[in-house]
Amino acid sequence: MLLLTPIAILSVSVLDGLNPFKGGFFSLYFRRTGQKWASLACPPMYTLLAYSFSFVFMSLKLSSWNSYWGISMVLLLCAITRIVNYRYHVNLDVRVSMTSMVRRSLLYSIMDLDFLIGGVALLLGVRYFLPFLITNVLSRYLGSLLAHRLFRTNFEILTSISIALVALSILA
Repeated sequence: MLLLTPIAILSVSVLDGLNPFKGGFFSLYFRRTGQKWASLACPPMYTLLAYSFSFVFMSLKLSSWNSYWGISMVLLLCAITRIVNYRYHVNLDVRVSMTSMVRRSLLYSIMDLDFLIGGVALLLGVRYFLPFLITNVLSRYLGSLLAHRLFRTNFEILTSISIALVALSILA
């Protein structure tokens, strides 16, 4: 692995956090309707729910080159899945609430295979996973502040490219 791996993992975290469709609009709505605490709780809750399935990877151990090769292939699969799925949005509740945010975060994290990215960061070590989570939460806060300006940016394609870079940096 290169020095590029932590940088690529943090870039995935930042790009995923800035995506306004992944929690930013919920936080913006709560802030505009005067629900300050819900607005502040939204980014960390969305991140923890999206990456909660990543803890399954804690029991796995990296022991050989084949395991790194397998991780890279799984990440490339995740990048391809995001590119294919970026146009699909599931219609859930129109009313914005915390339960709607929880449902949407769990559904989209499974649909976009978000837990694989966190799982790979966890497999590489806690020193990769904790900065990944912290930068994701901080960039979600920033994304919620800029959600109305970031609406037209296609973050799924940018995130897919950075996931592919993580896969290539693991192989190198």
